[in-house]
Amino acid sequence: MGAKTQRCRIATAAIAVITAIAVAATVEAAAQQTPAEKRAAENAVFARAAAARGTPDIRGLALGMTLPEVERKLGAEIARLEPERKPDWRPPAFYNYTQNYRLTDGSLMAVTYTSPITGAIASTILYEQTLREGPAPERMLAELERKYGAIDQRTGSGYWLTWHLRSRLPVDDGLGSFLKAHFRADKENRVDYLRLVLNDYKFAMHDEQTAAEARRESDRRAVEQNRSGSPRF
Repeated sequence: MGAKTQRCRIATAAIAVITAIAVAATVEAAAQQTPAEKRAAENAVFARAAAARGTPDIRGLALGMTLPEVERKLGAEIARLEPERKPDWRPPAFYNYTQNYRLTDGSLMAVTYTSPITGAIASTILYEQTLREGPAPERMLAELERKYGAIDQRTGSGYWLTWHLRSRLPVDDGLGSFLKAHFRADKENRVDYLRLVLNDYKFAMHDEQTAAEARRESDRRAVEQNRSGSPRF
């Protein structure tokens, strides 16, 4: 064996030892992390994934759309509104509003709009579909990943999925919104139920706080307007 070959083998062995030590140190460091540190590290991974994603949609509907935009997008797919709206309907001034859309194929789309104070825009979109001839679970997973990208979290049976998203509201951790999917398979191992949810929960919380403050201010103004000056008999 040549001296050069011997030196190469020694170098390779040394690299292997160093790598093993580094991996062991990483594993040990991870094991020594507190629950809070583990959550922070996990959230950092989710934040990077969220920053790389675009704006996902469910059948063309995306967070931030207004009611007219949603209904123009769904168009002739809307079979009926639940609840029905009277011609003079207006969104509640200081509260969010949920409109259910029953579609022509039997599926349900429920959209929650924020109060007019923050623009009356979609902060939650829920979609439910019951299937007669659904795909196998593996194919459903593949189709969801094809549209929405790599899944961040799989829990439960593996059919509870989460993609983390950036909130419309600027936040320090870069998170605050998500897309969640859940489906189940029947006895023939075919998907018979699908549920998708888009939710910007941090913006929704901000809307509730802003609307509550506006409501209190409106109530104070009403009280002041009903007060008289000096007493008169």
